[in-house]
Amino acid sequence: MAGIYIHIPFCKQKCSYCDFFSTANLNLRDKIIQAIAKEISLRKDYLLHQDIKTIYFGGGTPSLLNEEEFSILFNELYASFDLSHVQEITIEANPDDLDQNYIQILRHFPFNRLSVGFQTSNDKTLKLFMRRNISEDTIYAIRNCREAGYENISLDLIYGWPDEQMDDLMKDLDVLLSLNPQHVSAYHLTYEEKTSLYNKVKRGLLSPVDENLSVAFYHTIVERLKAEGIIQYEISNFAIPGFESKHNSSYWQSIPYLGVGPSAHSFNLNSRSWNPNDINSYIKKIDDGEVGTITEILNSREKYNDFILTRLRTVQGINLHELKNVHGSILYNYCLSMASPHLQQGRIVLEKDYLRLTQNGVFLSDSIISDLLSID
Repeated sequence: MAGIYIHIPFCKQKCSYCDFFSTANLNLRDKIIQAIAKEISLRKDYLLHQDIKTIYFGGGTPSLLNEEEFSILFNELYASFDLSHVQEITIEANPDDLDQNYIQILRHFPFNRLSVGFQTSNDKTLKLFMRRNISEDTIYAIRNCREAGYENISLDLIYGWPDEQMDDLMKDLDVLLSLNPQHVSAYHLTYEEKTSLYNKVKRGLLSPVDENLSVAFYHTIVERLKAEGIIQYEISNFAIPGFESKHNSSYWQSIPYLGVGPSAHSFNLNSRSWNPNDINSYIKKIDDGEVGTITEILNSREKYNDFILTRLRTVQGINLHELKNVHGSILYNYCLSMASPHLQQGRIVLEKDYLRLTQNGVFLSDSIISDLLSID
């Protein structure tokens, strides 16, 4: 099984926290859509004719596409791949795009999962984030989606924003849960370089939330969602059992995927590749019949590092039996040796041949994972 990711790089305006590749300049929109369609055709053999299990439209803002643009992309997907085994097709959407007319356009295509940017119910913070909607728009949009028959909806939640208090988080969770999501992605706000939010922090106009409060927020989210039957299965992802994101899960299970569009990444077990993150360069390469990807062939150490990086993010953790069988005794012993201090400090536990993060270890996951990686 394999997945396809389609990066739609358009945004009406850039969110203040976002460092994903996107542009608010829509002048090249037609050329980009044509180039993405052509790339799908050019790279149809990348996955070696494996059955396609998932398709994911991300961005950017895929919900800016119109019916004709969706038709161009889906026509090429059907022409280039056998989609008879596809189980999940997701589109990321902004709430203010999801009016009744637009939802009817989506219903013309085989989308069966929506990922909607809830972020927060605090309108002041939505404005700080430079979101195009207010909280009421999100509530209205999800109700429209439910009425149209969508039964698999994921909501994104951002927590740890400046001045956020526990009462704010509880209100966000109340509103979010009232919308009955099947899936929740909860991300702590990070201040990425080159974003406007980062610049405000650097200039002293905003202060990041206290770390202890961040930890309390995280534990509250985990327990509150669990009480509602929305169970954590990855550091930032929660779902009603059976509604875990099949596409995103492939990233954590080393399942191959093809990424098309500017800046998109691909993985085929033995290599990783990524497209140019410059739109003009991307279009020119595709027009010339080339893809323009940069490819990195993975050696045994890098494959081990990928395994650690992805598996330890999941609630299940690292399968030590699989680690030893796939990556050998030397790296297996190395992993256990480097994990030992964290086991002693209660940041990792070893249960039934699985090595996984504890709740106390989650906020230190980056440093723990770094310790377990094999360095030259």
